[in-house]
Amino acid sequence: MNKRIIGLVLLVVGVALAWWGYQESQTLSKTVESQLTGELDSRTMTFYIAGAVCIVLGLVGVLRR
Repeated sequence: MNKRIIGLVLLVVGVALAWWGYQESQTLSKTVESQLTGELDSRTMTFYIAGAVCIVLGLVGVLRR
């Protein structure tokens, strides 16, 4: 039961981090910078990667028996 709770918490944190990264990438300065350089900011990528890792770990924790 504890693993499922931890998995659920990781899932929620992962979704929040991914959403935060998306919001960060949609600011005017980040949009202009992204258009000029063709790359995302390292901070934005950190949010995306950390969010994805937490989502995967959370899914494993929730779906594992």
